Amino acid sequence: IQVRIFSGLFSEKPVERMNPTDLKTENTDELRRRRLFLAFLIGAHLAVTLPLAYLLNAWVDEASTLHSTADGFLHTLRTVFHTEKQAPLYFLLVSIWRDIDPSIFFARLFSIIWSCLAIVFFFRVVLRFFDLQKAFLLTAFFALHPYLIWASLEIRLYSLVVFLTTVLFWTFARGYLDESKSARIVFVISGILGIYTSYYIGFLLVGGFAALLLTERFSSAKRYFFDMIVAGVFILPLLWAIKMQLELNTEGHIQVTALSDGIRTLWGHFLTFAIPTEILPTSEQTLVSFVRLWLVRFALLVVFILILRKKLEWLDEKTRIFGAFTICTLGFLVVAFLILGGEYISLRHASVIFVPFVLFVAAVLSGVMPRVFWVSAAVFFALLFPYAIHQLYPSLAKRGDWSNVSRFIEQNEQPGQPIITSAAYDAITMPFHYNGVNRVFPDERQFEWNVEAPLNTADAYRRQFDFIISKIPAESSELWVLSRDACHHPETAIACEPLEKFLEENYTVVIEKDFYLERVRLLRKK
Repeated sequence: IQVRIFSGLFSEKPVERMNPTDLKTENTDELRRRRLFLAFLIGAHLAVTLPLAYLLNAWVDEASTLHSTADGFLHTLRTVFHTEKQAPLYFLLVSIWRDIDPSIFFARLFSIIWSCLAIVFFFRVVLRFFDLQKAFLLTAFFALHPYLIWASLEIRLYSLVVFLTTVLFWTFARGYLDESKSARIVFVISGILGIYTSYYIGFLLVGGFAALLLTERFSSAKRYFFDMIVAGVFILPLLWAIKMQLELNTEGHIQVTALSDGIRTLWGHFLTFAIPTEILPTSEQTLVSFVRLWLVRFALLVVFILILRKKLEWLDEKTRIFGAFTICTLGFLVVAFLILGGEYISLRHASVIFVPFVLFVAAVLSGVMPRVFWVSAAVFFALLFPYAIHQLYPSLAKRGDWSNVSRFIEQNEQPGQPIITSAAYDAITMPFHYNGVNRVFPDERQFEWNVEAPLNTADAYRRQFDFIISKIPAESSELWVLSRDACHHPETAIACEPLEKFLEENYTVVIEKDFYLERVRLLRKK
């Protein structure tokens, strides 16, 4: 398949006229080749994600989903707005899905399915806007992209968001460019479901209107506007939830809202989507990421020069369409950053822009780059992606390494040694891995805490630490303490000073062991 694709990229042979019988045979062969290629990509995606879905521990965000959906649909419906503080649809679907099997692997399988469906619809989108060879290469880029693999392995809404964005692009093209009424209906329904999954999908709906205006499809833009009014009626019930969640997310929360920080964060997303090296970067830049940075800068310079030479020839319809979606979404993400802070445009929250960004960059490159570039890019990414996928989970563990942490405690614990987590939120993770004899604290109010002061001060989590300390059983002479890596890093340790000072004054260390971004200590009362 790859040989046929690459040879086709260099082929300038004109298409010969065929008789109807030959044309029918050719169409059948072409359809079979497309299906085979799509099946191959989905199989490759599954070959990477299924083993990892089974092996990896759940980290705290995933544990939050498991905790929120553990007691069935009705309980999730009653509590999801307070616990998750975001749109409810994904969590309601997971609560139903987990009635079949409550395991961590099965919950991840839900995400993997959405990613596989996203690959199918992405292929349809690029077939609509690009020639066949480029469509094959772009779909391979998308299906094996480390970001999509990461989304498949998260028990969170990200893969569902990616799937819904591909559906929106497909139905947008069919409904408003090709003027299919049924596709318009599906687009509106998908948009409503999208906002009930992630509020940020609303950014794409604004981008669709801008795309129609930029392509001078004014009659379609008029229909689109009235379709969005219909969608807005169905979204009205969410407005009270959005208001409540904004208050909860920002109450007592110290914002980092310098515009330069927001632009820097979005630039990092651009690098990750365009040339992924480490999806989950460490605090120190790797050599590969350093080379990637300068490679992207050089590539941007080359593309800029080519654009100047091409004048406006490169700005075709698909570039304007995908550009409108991407720029609108970026603009709204900047607004979200200014309102909510940097955490709410982090890479996991930027899943809404992954698909439009890839399509926009591909459209620009398609207009300015020669055919040989696409083959070179395919070889480059074929070498880069294995590295980036390996860097996702080099120690076969997610943040906290809760599976190995639990096993270590079970092998060394005695009854009467309670387990304390340095962040109240982390306490919900242990029960999904730990089968020992001791209780995990805090056992209540895990979702109530926000940052209380700047992170470079000792007051950042002071009230939360006071609460955690109050939950330590007074009669226990020994206890296990699980603390995040940030509590022991020189640049961030000051935020944990109230807890660490209390432990140092009242306990001595009996056992200490570091795991992936988590430290485990057995302490004995002085």
